[in-house]
Amino acid sequence: SVGKMRPSFTSEYSRDHAVRWFPQLSPVIAQIAPAKSLGALLEGQEEKYRWKLGYFSSDADKNIPGVSSSGRGGFLLAGLGGHHTDGIAHHRWHFDYLHNFDPETSETIPGGYRHLLSMGVDYSRGYFDFSSDFHYALGKDSDLAGLVLAGRYWLAEDALRLVARYSFGTSGRSDGILAGWGINGPEAAVGQPFAYDHFETGQEIHSFYLGLNFHLWEDNFLLGTGVGYRSLGQENGSELTSWNSNIFGRLAF
Repeated sequence: SVGKMRPSFTSEYSRDHAVRWFPQLSPVIAQIAPAKSLGALLEGQEEKYRWKLGYFSSDADKNIPGVSSSGRGGFLLAGLGGHHTDGIAHHRWHFDYLHNFDPETSETIPGGYRHLLSMGVDYSRGYFDFSSDFHYALGKDSDLAGLVLAGRYWLAEDALRLVARYSFGTSGRSDGILAGWGINGPEAAVGQPFAYDHFETGQEIHSFYLGLNFHLWEDNFLLGTGVGYRSLGQENGSELTSWNSNIFGRLAF
């Protein structure tokens, strides 16, 4: 594949918008996931294993990104995954690595990270699906480690689904975690995953989301509602907490 695309990094961010389980990305994934950009990606599958190797530009122009420019070296994405089916359950795993050649001025990965790692396991059986993802990002003056655990269950087959997600993130820096407040800006759909007008910084974050998704027309037409809780640990032991609720709709075609 060649063109402007979303780099397939982490389980949650790799899912197409049309089939994501939740209305917004988990906080830490939104912080480290690379923006859409111009790139080339090779993918292949051999029996139960699949692989990918790609190169993307550091330019995050929301229209047509440039291939490269002075001081912007782009980033390399490599991944390996596999799957297994025992007749009832489906197991999948992935290992993604991203090397940023330009951590200081990259627009696609603005956190200053040079090395980013994601690995996780997905499990499906009957009405139940589970996804886990561990991620780590490291730069000269920045670091971040996190975990996402998510599950969903059909309460009424093909009609009503219960979804839940817990995410955790920590950094060695007192301002290493970014927590956006309010609704993600329109750039989140076409450019930067982290596109909030207002945000706070901290060293550790916990977030939880519980919701119901009403599938009116498979995954193509969905209405959802849910409640979320977030706790951001800041300097001097202070803690910033919040509750939020939402009602959303999604139409895909």
